[in-house]
Amino acid sequence: MIAMLQIVKLKYIFALYLIFLFNFVVLKFFGDFGRVIDRVEGIQEQRMYGYWNISLIPFKTINSSIETFLRVGLTPSTINFIANIFVFIPLGFMIPLLLRRSSFVRTITICFLVIIGIEIFQFIICLGSADIDDVILN
Repeated sequence: MIAMLQIVKLKYIFALYLIFLFNFVVLKFFGDFGRVIDRVEGIQEQRMYGYWNISLIPFKTINSSIETFLRVGLTPSTINFIANIFVFIPLGFMIPLLLRRSSFVRTITICFLVIIGIEIFQFIICLGSADIDDVILN
């Protein structure tokens, strides 16, 4: 009975985590709908000029972030780089606890699918950039 209650609590915590993750990574809504709308419109405008919100070159963003940090220090792009790593850590811990038969391969596969899903979603709805480096980092 106690184990069942713990699983139910964990499911609620996981659901809240997914909402937080979606907001932090995809929506980036922090109280101002105008900024979200401006970002979508900006990406749509870039697309009209042939600039797509996708990066398929591995380590391009990672190298750029590391070089910026070494040259300038802590910048918003460096903070984003670090936050992208840390925000997905709970996913790797929670999934095995929620699965009946967990394994390393299953956990990695689910995490990979979630991250790929987020990247594709960002690309389609113009709320961010789809970046292969995000998949590598996360």
